[in-house]
Order: sequence, then structure tokens, then C-alpha cells
Amino acid sequence: MLSRLFDIVVWQSALAVAISVLVHEVGHAGVQRIFKLPVKIIEWGRGPRILKIGVLEIRLLPFAGGIYPNGSELSGSRIAGALIAAGGILAQWIGMVVIGRLQLHEIAWLKTFCIAYGMCAFLSLLVLIPFKGSDGYYLFKALVKRRQQV
Repeated sequence: MLSRLFDIVVWQSALAVAISVLVHEVGHAGVQRIFKLPVKIIEWGRGPRILKIGVLEIRLLPFAGGIYPNGSELSGSRIAGALIAAGGILAQWIGMVVIGRLQLHEIAWLKTFCIAYGMCAFLSLLVLIPFKGSDGYYLFKALVKRRQQV
């Protein structure tokens, strides 16, 4: 019985991490589309590609992270670039609001999923640390870039 419960917790947690990664990457793309900039690819996961649907590439391990080519550098404005860079985190936190408003965490079989998703949303704040290649790096870079001359 305990082993089965552990299996359920592991699978729900892995699913929550995978969904959180997808929400994060689609968040970047969504903000980029709001600013009418092209979205070329969204990679969901790591490893070999399993399926491609439009610009979304689903990889073998969807819970192992995602890749969204930095669209914040396509933008001509600081605000647009910063919002694109922060779009993933914003989308994850909007997901938290949706979970809270729909009270999904009160559904017994979704409790573990909601807790794991919440942990992912909370940990997503770490990508704001401006290490090269992180969302924080591109956010900082967008905010301090010089205006493009026309």
C-alpha cells in the first residue's frame, strides 16, 4: 500500500513539473506574440524529439526542463524585452492563481500535483538570478540596453 502511494506521489510530482515547464516556456512565447514578434520554436523537455506540433517540440523527458530561444532580444523596447524574459515566471504564477481560484488543491487526488506545481512556481523565482543564459540575465540585459537608433 505504501509503495503504491509513493508511486502516485512520484508520478503526480513529475507531471506537475512537466506541466510547470510547459507553462513557463509557453509564457515566454505568449508574451512575445503579444508584442507581435515571431515565435520559431518551443522545446518542451530534453532528449530526442518525439513529436512536433506547430512550433512546439515535445522531447522524451518533458519534466527535465525546456528551451525557449531568447525572444527578448528581438524586441526594440526595453519593456517588451523585459516582459518576454519574465513571461515564463509570470505564466507559472498565473497558473498558481488559477489553481487557487478553482480550488484544485482541495481535490484529494490533485493535492500532490498542486503542491508540486506550487513548489515549481516558487523555485522559478531562482531563474531571476542574472547568470548568463538565465531569464534573469535576459531581463537585466533588456532593462539596461540602449535604445535602438532609428
